[in-house]
Amino acid sequence: MNGPRKKILLCLPVDEKTLAAWRARFPSFEWAVAPKGRMEAPHTDAEIVVGPPKLDLIAGATNVAWVQSTSAGAEKIARSDAFHRGAFRLTTAAGAHDSCVEHAFALLLALTRQVGMYARYEGQGGTSDASAEPGPRPYDHGIWEARKKARAPRVLCGQTMGILGLGAIGRRIAAIARAIGMRTVGVSYRGRPVAETDETHAIGALDELLPRFDVLVMVLPSSPETDGLMNAARLALLPRHALLVNVGRGNSVNEAALAAALREGRLAGAGLDVLDPEPPGEDCPFYALPNVVMTPHIGGNRPDYDERVLEVFLDNLARYEKGEPLCNEVERGRSY
Repeated sequence: MNGPRKKILLCLPVDEKTLAAWRARFPSFEWAVAPKGRMEAPHTDAEIVVGPPKLDLIAGATNVAWVQSTSAGAEKIARSDAFHRGAFRLTTAAGAHDSCVEHAFALLLALTRQVGMYARYEGQGGTSDASAEPGPRPYDHGIWEARKKARAPRVLCGQTMGILGLGAIGRRIAAIARAIGMRTVGVSYRGRPVAETDETHAIGALDELLPRFDVLVMVLPSSPETDGLMNAARLALLPRHALLVNVGRGNSVNEAALAAALREGRLAGAGLDVLDPEPPGEDCPFYALPNVVMTPHIGGNRPDYDERVLEVFLDNLARYEKGEPLCNEVERGRSY
């Protein structure tokens, strides 16, 4: 083999058997695993970095040509001076987060089928003790009493879902929504048609589309273009019965305006996996709202997360070795 091998630094845990298989598959590269999963000074000679690198080291590492992020959005790196001033390429792990699809529907169905409401009532029948040891519980009248007062659960079939963001996650959400019997309207930056939606529009048409949505699912990255995209004026364009689900990034919604709309009954409910900031402060307005279901940014979590990210990387590494275009490459100036 002529010349020095190009060095790959893995900032993710990899066992020796797996690493040996990759070395055999890609013999033209030198493989190294960062101690404690972080890029440190001894490895700044790496050409490819996989995982969460230190931005100050990346900025001074002139040999780095490609950074593979472990998240679907790489806004922290993409907005850094190191990326804008450097010459390295940046790719995300889009495609490894299909659990976000399931999570979006978990939040949506918790709202439409009132799961969150009944969970709050459970234990309020005077017979259950929330601090009791795990095991069989006494019969609980709380949720049955709640049923007498509650409105009928909503049905999604026949309703219209708007999907704001048509990456791999957004397209899969659209496909499942169609299978349920919903009409799907996709909105993306350029509005290129995709097979999974009944309609696709460019972001410029958003204000005209919002009044049509019974459900709005947001799967947007964090970027200057998405900051506060769903502001008070746009939230007011949604029907009063509309539900908003956000599994993208918290910066895309004006949270004060959303809380006001939910509190005043100008919006029926919200399912939020992402907030801005994270974690939220004690004064977060959503804690006190009964028509909100929240989870702590776990949409992408799964037991085999690292393995899925590395599958995305290895596919791209084969492209890199052949000089082919990389998948999920971040455009400078757009953060995604």
